[in-house]
Amino acid sequence: MAAPVAAKFAAPITPVRFRLSGPGYSVSSVTYPAATDVRSGVTYGGGTYTGNLTLPAESTVQSGIHFGANGSQYTGTLAAASRAVAYGFSH
Repeated sequence: MAAPVAAKFAAPITPVRFRLSGPGYSVSSVTYPAATDVRSGVTYGGGTYTGNLTLPAESTVQSGIHFGANGSQYTGTLAAASRAVAYGFSH
């Protein structure tokens, strides 16, 4: 059994921050999120980038811990006894 995973997870993509300039307001700089902060397979930046973030299975996240979009898409189900086994502790 794999050890439980604790990691940062991205909320739905807010793909760009930009500054407006000039009379016609043109984009002068664009910053995209890292691929590791965007769900696997999601393209952004006009198709230039593809996310590679894979969320862990609910069964490998501690019971009651919420994660995924907005921190509430999924809830972990790993019980304390299972965690102990996963980390190699026994009675």
